[in-house]
Amino acid sequence: LFVYDKLLDDESGMFYYFNNRIGEAEWVKPLPHVLFGDNDLPLAQPDAAKPSPREVEEAAAAASTEAAAEATPAEAPKTDDEAAIRIQCMYRCWVARERVFQVAQTVYEKLYDDEHDQYYYFNNHEEAAQWHKPKFLGSRDLSLGLPDASKPSPRTALVVAKRTPRMPESPEEAALIIQCMYRCWVARKRTFDQCHLMWRKFYDADEGHFYYFNVTSNSAQWEKPNCLNNYDLPLSTYDPERPSPRTPRGMETISAAAMKAAKRFAAMHVLDREDAAAIDVQRTVRGRRARLRCHRLAQKFPLYEKHWDDEMSAWFYCNLRTGGTSWAKPFLLGRLDAPEATYDDESLSLEEETDPLNMSAMD
Repeated sequence: LFVYDKLLDDESGMFYYFNNRIGEAEWVKPLPHVLFGDNDLPLAQPDAAKPSPREVEEAAAAASTEAAAEATPAEAPKTDDEAAIRIQCMYRCWVARERVFQVAQTVYEKLYDDEHDQYYYFNNHEEAAQWHKPKFLGSRDLSLGLPDASKPSPRTALVVAKRTPRMPESPEEAALIIQCMYRCWVARKRTFDQCHLMWRKFYDADEGHFYYFNVTSNSAQWEKPNCLNNYDLPLSTYDPERPSPRTPRGMETISAAAMKAAKRFAAMHVLDREDAAAIDVQRTVRGRRARLRCHRLAQKFPLYEKHWDDEMSAWFYCNLRTGGTSWAKPFLLGRLDAPEATYDDESLSLEEETDPLNMSAMD
């Protein structure tokens, strides 16, 4: 008896393979038959109990649409404290996204490939390029950088990394190559099994797209996980507790954040009410004093200069100590702004060029 059965989908006119052990179907020929020869499985008789991937996706999409229609909307906050907690969570998330975007501007650069007529993103830390926009940028995007030959596009990297296949010179070397291929296949198979346990594939009826949900991290994404490679997961029945990326943060996520804030609130109230209020006030005052001290130091010892770029028609900031530049305003400045740079070639001495912070005078 075969683990797989080869069947024909009458509506699409395509063959598919049904795994009798796990009860799943796929369009791609199974890896064991690909590895051990070109022979294919014999065509089995039609069986309604072994649906094709198309039939499974259509049934799951219909069930997902029905479940989405029956799902109840999110409940409104019942108290003022719960509403305040939700607003605080939303604000903290926004602040975190802003900080991540500022860091991304220093790590990534957006460049243009003339031959492919396509933009790409270059990671300055890892010195790697990619076509797709980094996920943590969200709906925002980086400003276009100037062309740089030392930062090639992924097309150039692929041409450099391309190599010709090596032919075995002896039967022993051929056996080693086959063993390596088999071990790689086993590793990919184990990785796929792990992905099958971590990920679920659902259908969003409103958007008309499939999405993938990670049951370990409780996060959703539109793109297929890289660990699946050329394979795909079977479509699962819609679950309201596993929403799509289009859906805002679910009530379960907000409830988790509310529970975390409530635990902290309860821990503070283990003390007397007056002591807890005093601790909150002290924390607020110390944070404000620290910010004011940073701003005063930035005014007394200027670390950044503001320059104008004629080609981009935009301001950028230059770090006088490290020589680094960035389009984004440094977080250290806060609400203040760096002084604009003055260009006076006659009065600019060699000492000022080599020591912009005048460190020798401070010594």
